[in-house]
Amino acid sequence: MTIARAIRLSVLTIGILVAVPGRGQDLSTWTELAPQGGGFSIRMPGIPTQETDRETKARQFENRSGDRRHFVSYRALSAAEKNAEKADPAALLEKTRDAFIQAMPNAVLRDSRKAPLGDAPGVIWTFDTQAENTPPIRIRGDMVLAKGRLYTLIYADRKWAFDEEAPGRWFETFRLTPER
Repeated sequence: MTIARAIRLSVLTIGILVAVPGRGQDLSTWTELAPQGGGFSIRMPGIPTQETDRETKARQFENRSGDRRHFVSYRALSAAEKNAEKADPAALLEKTRDAFIQAMPNAVLRDSRKAPLGDAPGVIWTFDTQAENTPPIRIRGDMVLAKGRLYTLIYADRKWAFDEEAPGRWFETFRLTPER
């Protein structure tokens, strides 16, 4: 093998590794998050930070690695949301999705589809957002209505580095569990 060919192969290999971060990663080695009273479990890449939103009382868990974020939250539905859920759960999910997107600067919805989790209604969506003087971010979200709660999963990364398959692999580790 010539030196020039070896260099080209090395550059090609490095390019593939950089262009495909996390592909084939074994999520079974990630930390299982199953908060007491949460009614769910999910795999996280390490120990997430935790906080409770003062306004919504949502419990939130987040891992950050550079611009990549894995975010999970859950909260009880309000009385009005419970009524809306009974009347039209898909409309409640779409309204909540839209409110989330509208809160982001320069957001553009790329796609959205129903994604039930067993009998629980759900929706998955992807959108791009960009705050002034920052790189564009792509976000994929998944919301599920179950047990009188709204569960939200968010995977975010810089648009140019976004691994289109990673959120789906991660979302598949989410399970509704019996209350503990």
